[in-house]
Amino acid sequence: MKHAEVVIARRAVEEGRGLVVIVNKMDLLRGTQNSKLYEKVIKAVPEEIQTILPQVTGIPVVFVSALEGRGRIAIMRQVIDTYEKWCLRLPTARLNRWLCKVMSRHSLKDQASQPKIKYFTQVKARPPTFVAFVSGKTQLSDTDLRFLTKSLKEDFDIGGIPIRIMQRSVPRKARGCSGGNAYLDPYWTIAIFSTVYSKVTGIPVVFVSALEGRGRIAIMRQVIDTYEKWCLRLPTARLNRWLCKVMSRHSLKDQASQPKIKYFTQVKARPPTFVAFVSGKTQLSDTDLRFLTKSLKEDFDIGGIPIRIMQRSVPRKARGCSGGSKCSQSTGRMFERILSDKRSVSV
Repeated sequence: MKHAEVVIARRAVEEGRGLVVIVNKMDLLRGTQNSKLYEKVIKAVPEEIQTILPQVTGIPVVFVSALEGRGRIAIMRQVIDTYEKWCLRLPTARLNRWLCKVMSRHSLKDQASQPKIKYFTQVKARPPTFVAFVSGKTQLSDTDLRFLTKSLKEDFDIGGIPIRIMQRSVPRKARGCSGGNAYLDPYWTIAIFSTVYSKVTGIPVVFVSALEGRGRIAIMRQVIDTYEKWCLRLPTARLNRWLCKVMSRHSLKDQASQPKIKYFTQVKARPPTFVAFVSGKTQLSDTDLRFLTKSLKEDFDIGGIPIRIMQRSVPRKARGCSGGSKCSQSTGRMFERILSDKRSVSV
């Protein structure tokens, strides 16, 4: 090969491209007199290519004759085959099963001081790129990487294209369930979220792997579900029926000195905001508001989003009128007027 051809081939390998070497003018070696030379050329060319490009093994070589038009179909078939290998993606489960077999016939398993590969996965194609998660801070040696590359090409028939293997260290404290990192435990993660964001209960937690591309659909589903809760609007009649049940199991009803909620309604969404109309000038305590918030989230399944509850006082003269329907109509108009004022302010 000429110097310019060697430079092009090495540049292609550095860029991670697949190679197909085409040897032209094979028609000059036809005939009985050149048969031995023909065999020598066919044997010598792959050896020379392997010597020039030792980092890529199994580069395909196609012998053609442009003058006679031979080898055109062979070129196209080889190009397609190389392109399919270049775009190959291997499942993680299959790779880890292969890794167990590979480690059984290599010195990695016998040497206790050597780093062990805990996990092996493919992160991208074109060219095939793999990541080996190694225990501790010790990295795999060049000999181990060459052995893995050679085994990949032989066992999965992906010779002739560059293969890249990267390494990632797995901290020793993150291995094992008993003494591992608390932040890697899902239960600890949820507990930390509940402690840090104590004002909002039921925050959804989605565990994903960006490296493997897992959890993307779960994220979208959770985002849509949270957005629907954030935009939720509850009818006033349903809220007041729910309020009667809530007050029956809370101390609000038992304590005569405590304020009573006469009316409960939602004034806006995003986030859900409610107004509790309380008798007299006494306000609900923080304990009562927390109880109402918790009950709303549990009974209407709207956990994970902030809920706001405001209070409005109902004048005593508007309570307990003996005037029958005229009093009830005036009270209803008063509630509507307060709600319309609240909406105009909040929205």
